[in-house]
Amino acid sequence: MKTPPFRHMFIWLLIGGFWGMAASIQAQDLTPDQAFIWSATAPATAFAPGDQGEIQFVLTIAENHYVYRDSVSIRSETVPGITLSDPIYPEATLKYDKYEEKDVAIYEGVVEIRVPFTITDQASQGEIPIHFTARHRGCSPEICFLPTKNVLDVSIRVGEANAQPTPAGFIPIERASEQRTDLFSKGLLYTFLVIFLGGVGTCFTPCVYPLIPITITIFGAKDVPRWKAFTLSVTYVLGICLMFSALGLTAAGTGAVFGSVMANPIVVGIVMLVLAGFGFSMLGLFEIRVPSTIQARLSSLGGRGYGGAFGMGLVAGIIAAPCTGPVLGTVLIYVASSGNLFLGFWLLFTYALGIGVLFILLGTFSGAISYLPRSGVWMEGVKAIFAVILLAMALYFGKSAFPVLGKILKPLPAGLILGCLLVLVSLPLGAIHRSFHGLSGMRRPLKSVGIVLAVLGLYLSVGAFTTPQKSLIDWIYDEQAGLDLARAEQKPVVIDVWAEWCAACIELDMTTFRDPRVVERLKDFVTVKLDFTEETPERERLQKKYSIPGMPVLLFYGRTGEYLPDAGLIGYHSADEFLAHLDKIVDSNS
Repeated sequence: MKTPPFRHMFIWLLIGGFWGMAASIQAQDLTPDQAFIWSATAPATAFAPGDQGEIQFVLTIAENHYVYRDSVSIRSETVPGITLSDPIYPEATLKYDKYEEKDVAIYEGVVEIRVPFTITDQASQGEIPIHFTARHRGCSPEICFLPTKNVLDVSIRVGEANAQPTPAGFIPIERASEQRTDLFSKGLLYTFLVIFLGGVGTCFTPCVYPLIPITITIFGAKDVPRWKAFTLSVTYVLGICLMFSALGLTAAGTGAVFGSVMANPIVVGIVMLVLAGFGFSMLGLFEIRVPSTIQARLSSLGGRGYGGAFGMGLVAGIIAAPCTGPVLGTVLIYVASSGNLFLGFWLLFTYALGIGVLFILLGTFSGAISYLPRSGVWMEGVKAIFAVILLAMALYFGKSAFPVLGKILKPLPAGLILGCLLVLVSLPLGAIHRSFHGLSGMRRPLKSVGIVLAVLGLYLSVGAFTTPQKSLIDWIYDEQAGLDLARAEQKPVVIDVWAEWCAACIELDMTTFRDPRVVERLKDFVTVKLDFTEETPERERLQKKYSIPGMPVLLFYGRTGEYLPDAGLIGYHSADEFLAHLDKIVDSNS
């Protein structure tokens, strides 16, 4: 016999009432110590005088309970050697309170509070204990508790001034995408796909393009079966991948500023000589010869030449490294700041695979060159074009280490117009269509002048797209002078950390910082620009002070002069994203 419907309803009402009473009894049974739980965590690493860090406080509030925002406070006694800043509280929510009979600001759930600190020169080495007193006043649905005080103890470890950071370790794959928002917040599959596509896009940058004729020369020099050409190309790309992965491990393991090595004049000079050597060789000025024993090994690329292809890939990885656009720049900053060796290796490996797609195609199908018309005068013109490209890219590559090369560049449109004019003037002089072979009289020096003009013209044309115009923002290039001015005028501070070898920094200058809305908005801030292009004691001090792993980085100070470590931005950000971030900073510090 079926149970009448009203009996079902009655049963469910009884069950609901039972669970409701149980929840109410459970809520009332919670003591203040059970409903409101405090904890404090200090960084595990050792700090030196001048270093900054944060102590994390967490207030865990039971379900159906809340805490009044104005009752929450964290205080500490004076600690010799450590300067504690004011606590940074999260935003509260408004809720109608039946006890106060009005809307009040409250906290619910998990509340995270940060207390920044700075180690002073008076700090003694070893563990420095700090005693904090945390206060709050909370309520349940039925009762408001008396104000509560909790004593929390933490310790800050102070080591040598040259203390090294805690060694990085491998992070499990299930946690690899949990540590950062934006690109890394959408899962590993999405992240690796974006990184791979970023590598494909890098194929068409000035640092990679000169490698195309070199690659064709290596894999197209001999008629080999296509499967061998494919495996050789893959070996070549694995060399690139290994170089980039090593860069990722270095960034993750040391937290060092990536790219500074590519501003070293010695390293850059060697790479420039390699590119220039290939360029002059293609012009026919001389022939690059290798020892006969090495030549014999490389001539049989189909069998024993895999080592040579792998070695050339390592060199190609070095040449391609400076063209790190926003994607790679963000990845390197992330792995450097997180110390995540897993991502440091595999993200850079994936990025290099994206770059390698072009070379695998070129190497595999380099036999298609045999279907081109037979060599003749036109082939000399093609070689001359590639030579001009290689020589111009040697100049472009060297501008980060040799300032004089950067000073001759002009922004758009002046640089592009001047460069095109020089290229046009070079053509009648025989820069492209005449060969050095057989030239006599004045034609030979005229062609030399034409080559110089063509190289300089191409360099100016390419450089125009990466040279920012005169800034519309009144930047101050000294950190202390900027902070002093901000205190005097009671203005917040924006600090832009950049370098000439940082592609994303240049893009930030050419787009975000030229947006009229951004220019107008930054008039309410003191704007400081820190140049990290070269290794200097000042750069080392600032890098250590702000824990800067790479560029671009934007740092912020509040109107009252307090540093806001959690407000910093890494990587490229559009004008809309930057303006929205400025609004949040102003709102939270008003």
